[in-house]
Amino acid sequence: VRIQGTLGLAEVARANNERERARALYQGVVDDSDDPIWQVQALQELADLSLEEDNLDDAVTAWRTVLGLVPASSPAGVDARLALVGALAERREAERVQQYCQEITSATADNPRVWQTCAEAFEQVSSPLAALQAWNTLLSLDEVSPLADDVFAEAALGAARLLHADGQHAAALTWCQDGLKRSNDPAVEMLLLSTQISAARGLGDAEAEAAALAQRDEMAAATPQLAAAVLQESAQLARSEDECAEL
Repeated sequence: VRIQGTLGLAEVARANNERERARALYQGVVDDSDDPIWQVQALQELADLSLEEDNLDDAVTAWRTVLGLVPASSPAGVDARLALVGALAERREAERVQQYCQEITSATADNPRVWQTCAEAFEQVSSPLAALQAWNTLLSLDEVSPLADDVFAEAALGAARLLHADGQHAAALTWCQDGLKRSNDPAVEMLLLSTQISAARGLGDAEAEAAALAQRDEMAAATPQLAAAVLQESAQLARSEDECAEL
């Protein structure tokens, strides 16, 4: 009860913008409690508080402390490692992203969220080969237990984008087509169509390119707010093509 009360006081302090008091209360729970459950909760709050203050170093310290308290495969352990991977990717620490992703994928190889987070992190740190392997592994999980449609579509987009950048245009087209069948998100559909256009162009398939271009333009006219996403993806594809030698 005392620990719960301390956490409650910390939340009140946080709501009142008494950040140092909140931090001290959370740290008190970490130091005084013998129960890992309460310690992990307080550490997660400390990490969130640090991120709100753009203090990435303290957030990383909190997540690392969590990793010493719980098994890698536990929900809290997975959350901490994924948060740590995201933070390291923000700092462009490619080697440590690789390290933590290897640890977490070994511990929870059938967790789609793990593979998706690592794939996105690998792209962020300019490791396209590792990213493509992660996207492919995520897509292979769909054969064992169907992925949520939005997850499948985003994974298909990730794989298609990297395959296209590597000059594997036919494989990229296939994933675009499969992703479009499962996508319920107009923004993702627009991005898949943009990749499909570029891949068809790479294959020299003018008919496929024109069909995808017409479909994308029709969607853009109906939903103008997505035009920016299309332009952003086109720019990203151009950058990826410049970096394809890394694959």
